[in-house]
Amino acid sequence: MDEFWKAVGAVDWTKSSAVEYRIYYDVGTGQILDYTTESRAGDFITVDRETFARHRFEPRVKDGKLHWPAAGRNKLVPADSGTACHHNDITILWDDPHAQHWKTKTYED
Repeated sequence: MDEFWKAVGAVDWTKSSAVEYRIYYDVGTGQILDYTTESRAGDFITVDRETFARHRFEPRVKDGKLHWPAAGRNKLVPADSGTACHHNDITILWDDPHAQHWKTKTYED
């Protein structure tokens, strides 16, 4: 037990390691991939603690900054892939080869 207290006494408790809050993102789309404090391979930006704590995936990264989408700028549009729905009713999810697929389109300024 004496060894334990010697080890505790040898630690410099006045030093604190600075935490870097990172958002990793896809360079092509700006889509957020992950929030972490770890160092990983890939493109990332650093953000403040409050932004990190919100952990939101709606914004996009453009020119090294977060850009939040404007309200009402998203629309469902027909697509070749995406969420499959019944061709007569978009509220019914449909796993069928003839289902209508939809995706969200974001309109940029």
